[in-house]
Order: sequence, then structure tokens, then C-alpha cells
Amino acid sequence: MKYVSILLVLIGAAFLFKGFLPAKRICSNVSSGHRNKWLVILNLMTFFIFGYLLFDVVLLFNLPLPLEIVTSVVFLGGAVFVFIIINLSESTISAQQKTEEKIKLINESLELRVAERTKELKRLFDFNRVVLDSIADSIAIIDVKSLQILDANKAFLKMVDLPIEQIIGRRCHEVTHNSSSPCAPPHGFCPLIETMAYEDHAATLHTHLTPAGEKRYVEIFTSPIKDEQGKIVQAVHIQRDITERKRAEEEKLVLEQQLHQAQKLESLGVLAGGIAHDFNNILSVIVGNCYLAKIDPENYNDFISRIELASERAAELCRQMLAYAGKTQIVQSQVNIEVLVDEMVRMLKATLPKNVVIKLSSSTDVPFVKADTSQISQIVMNFIINASEAIGDSQGEIVVSLLKTIISEGRLEYDFQGKAIHPGEYVCLEVTDNGCGMDNETKRRIFEPFYTTKFAGRGLGMSAVLGIVTSHKGALQIFTHLGQGTTFKVYLPVQNNVPSGNSPKLQTTRLESWQGNGTILLVEDEEQVRFIAKTILNEMGFSVIEAENGKIALELYHKNAAEITLVLTDLGMPVMDGYEIFRELKKFNSELPIIISSGFGDVVVTSRIARKDIAGLISKPYNHSQLREVLSIALIRSQEVKG
Repeated sequence: MKYVSILLVLIGAAFLFKGFLPAKRICSNVSSGHRNKWLVILNLMTFFIFGYLLFDVVLLFNLPLPLEIVTSVVFLGGAVFVFIIINLSESTISAQQKTEEKIKLINESLELRVAERTKELKRLFDFNRVVLDSIADSIAIIDVKSLQILDANKAFLKMVDLPIEQIIGRRCHEVTHNSSSPCAPPHGFCPLIETMAYEDHAATLHTHLTPAGEKRYVEIFTSPIKDEQGKIVQAVHIQRDITERKRAEEEKLVLEQQLHQAQKLESLGVLAGGIAHDFNNILSVIVGNCYLAKIDPENYNDFISRIELASERAAELCRQMLAYAGKTQIVQSQVNIEVLVDEMVRMLKATLPKNVVIKLSSSTDVPFVKADTSQISQIVMNFIINASEAIGDSQGEIVVSLLKTIISEGRLEYDFQGKAIHPGEYVCLEVTDNGCGMDNETKRRIFEPFYTTKFAGRGLGMSAVLGIVTSHKGALQIFTHLGQGTTFKVYLPVQNNVPSGNSPKLQTTRLESWQGNGTILLVEDEEQVRFIAKTILNEMGFSVIEAENGKIALELYHKNAAEITLVLTDLGMPVMDGYEIFRELKKFNSELPIIISSGFGDVVVTSRIARKDIAGLISKPYNHSQLREVLSIALIRSQEVKG
């Protein structure tokens, strides 16, 4: 029994020792409130271990120690140990209960916060959905990798006429274009692909076909949606149906074109009426004087003079119409515009009513301009006459001024049509009156042919002024207010160091006594015009070969090339026109002088034939002196080239 007791005590000591290390770790980790109790437990466990060992030593070696006392002390320590364990367990359970209560409170608080947050997120989601569905534009969220639709608003569903279940997961081009592949040039480009490529917003205009086959015009905008790393993961795809706007714009364009056409017809009607009025007056003079010459042949010279004057009026009217169209070839030279304007002001001052005062103001540095003297004079005359009429019977003043003006890139000026005037150096002619001024309607129509606020049949007037300014590559401005007067400004470009177009040798030639010789090939389809031209040429000393069209003229030239010294040809003819005969004759003889006679305007001619290749230009109708001058210049220059 002795040894059994010793073995049992050793086993108990071993269990105590094995539990000592975990107890020590617990002691080091518990809170300060329980650490002292765990220290007592560790000390008791140490005491028990030594007590068990002492008990075994006493038994083994029969030491003279009373076992009763040792046993009593061990039992007492055990009781204290059990008490402490129970007390500690009770404290632990109490602390655990408190901790569980705290955890429960925390969980309840967290659940409440989660519920509130979930409710807020749902409210925000519902609000965003309401906002998204309230937008009239069709909106879809698209995955950029698969191009699949992830979500869409009601407008999108309405546009494609499909429920949400049938579009989620499908590719956008399948739904919007009924196509198996994205858009690609030349039928348009896909803004979604552009957004992915450039990581930016994109926009385009597409034409879509609805499931019913209706054509719709759609503006498309795409914007990237990025993750926290800045990588594009989705895209907002916005479609705006602009079909109605497009149709309205097309209808507006049609209406504008119809209005423009109506205005053109109205303008043509006014033009035709004005021309008919003036030409009927001219024809009345011609017909009347022809009749008077028949019944009174003794005074036929007077009647012929009146017919010539009337013819000149008709020719001037034609020139004004060509100037209005910008088709006149201006005869330019370096003009002292200061002297020219001064002469015009002096001349017109005597013709103005006494209630109108005219003043001339000019700066000292006004440069010469390259211009047509007669046409610039016409501009000045029209401005001053219009200003005088605007003043009417009231006391008024007209101020004419000239100054050098430089328009720079940083200080642009705009003409009456709102177009920017090219930067450069100009001479600015300004005419200001304090007359009645103009309303917007008058200002808009002032350059229409024969438009006037006075009476019908006035002439081309201001429309011719616009044509002249255009021919000179100038610009025109209008400043006017009803009841406050009007200011016209004309900008004429300055071209320095431009030599005069007249040769000194030609200037000294006495054309009055000039007489021609040789043979001229005359090409003209109008028999009466051809007869008059032939008669004048014969009177000048020329032999004339006649042709009524270009084809006959070409045949006659081949037969008589050695004799022909010059060709005078019309342009508008049947079979072969003047342009073709010009080119064909130049192929045979590039130095053959060819004079072109036309009623189309010189600009039309030189737009198809280089001016340097033309020996001379003469506008119909022409007289004996004008034809003599053109012929003499052409032949003298031809001789200079050959000599």
C-alpha cells in the first residue's frame, strides 16, 4: 500500500506540474483585476507540488514527520485552492456575461446602423433610379469589355420597345442598331470605342432603324466610369432622339430656300421692271428721232446726235448692270484719289440744293490707289446724291472725308454683310449726312437693283456701287439710324509701286489720224453688227474677210492665213463659239493678234482666257473711236513683239 500511495501522489504532482505552465500563461494574459488571484493559484500549485513531493519523501524514507499534519495542510490548501477556483470562475462568468451584454449591445447598435445605412442606400438607389427614369434621354450602362448592357432607364426601354429583361446582357449594337457588330466607317464610328481608346467623353450622330423600320436621327454621348485604380470598367451611353429637331431644321431650310427664291424672284422682278423702264425710255428717244429724221431730213444731224446720246445711255446702263454683277474689267491706274474726290465735290457742290452744305476733310498722308477713275467718281457721286436726297428740304450737312487706314490682325473690321475685311493698308472714303437715316428694311435692301424709297425706275445706283467696290477688291460699311443720318465707308486697298498700265509710246500716238492696213478676219454671227463693223474697218483702211461662226472662220483662216494680220471675234456664236476659235487659231499661230468683242463683261472673258494672250478687249456696243483705239494698240504691240 505504501508504494501505491507514493505512485498516486507522484501522479497528482505530475498533473499539477503539467497544469502549472498553462496557468502561468493565463496569468500573464488576464486583466489586472484577475491577475492577483491567478498568482495565488500559481503559488498554491507550487505549494501542492512541493507538499506532494514531501509526502512521498516522508513515506519513502520513513522520516519522522507527522503525516497527519502534512495531510491536513494539503487538504487545507486544496480547500483554499477550490475556493479560489470557484471564486475566480464566478468572476469569470460574471465578466463573460457583462462582455456578452456589451457585445449584444454593440451588435444591436451595428444592426441598427446597418439597417439605417441599408435604408439610406435603398433611398439613394431609388432616388437615382427615379432621376434616371425621369430623364428624357435614353441612358444605358455598358460593360466596356463585353459591350453588354448592364442597366438602362425607361426612356431607353421605350426607344428600343423592349422590356428590361430582354436587353440586360445583350450587346449594345444588337439592341440599338440591330447589328451584329459595332459601327465603323464609312457608316459612322462608335463613340463607346472612342471613349475606351482615349479614356474621355465622345459624341457622334447616328441614324437608327427602329424594329418597325422607322428611320430615327440620334445623337450619342459616351462617358467613362472608372474604378478606384482609374481603369475604365463601364461607360454611360446616352442617346438623344433629334428626329423631330432634324425634320424641323430640314423644313426650315426648305422654307428659307423658298423665301430666298421668292426674294430672288422679287429682286429679278424689280430689276427687270427697272431695266425695262429705262430701256423703254431710251428706245422711245431712238424711235422718235428716227421718225423725225425721216420727216425732216434737213436736220438729220441733230436727230442722229440724239440717237447717239440715247445709245450711250443704253450702253452705260449695261455697264452698270455688269458692274452690279462684278463682271466688268476695270481699267486700273495709280489714282490720286484726294484730287479726284476734291474735283467731284467741287463739281457736285454747284448742283446741290442751297439747304445742303458739303464739306471735304482729308488727311495729309492719303496714298494713291490703283483704281478705275470713272468708277470711283461714280461711287462718290452716288453717295453725295443719296446723302442730299436723305436730307431733303431740311437744313443739312454732308461731310466727305479721306484718310489712310491700316486694318491689323488684332483689330479687324467687318463689312455691311458681317464679313471680316482682310488686314492691310487702305484708303477709307467716308460720306456722312445728318439726314433721315434708314430703317432695317431699307438698310437690308439698299444694294438691290432699282430699289428706292423715292420713285420707280431710278437706275442701278447703289447696287452698281457695290459691284464697283467688289471689282476693286474693296469693302463697304454702313452705319445708320432712323432719324439720325447715315455714314457710308468704302475701303480701297493700297498697292504701292504699281506702274501705270499705259505705255509712253502708246500715249504719244495720235490715234485720231491713225489709219490701218492689211486684212482683218471678222467673226460675228449677228448680221447687222457684222455689217457695221465691216463698214467701220473698211473706212479705217482694212480689208475684211467675214465669217458668221467659228467653224467658217477657221476654214477661211486656213485659206488666207498669209494675208490675215488680225482677228476680231465675237464670243457667243452657234456651231463654234469664240472661245474655241480663239484656242484653235492660237494653235496654228500663237503670235496672231486676236481682239475679242463681247457683251458679257471682261471678267467673264478673262476667267476662261488669260488676259496676256488677248490682243485687245472691246465691249459691245462700241463706236468708231473705241474700235480704232483697240485696233491701233493691238497692232502696234504686235509690231513691237515682231520687231
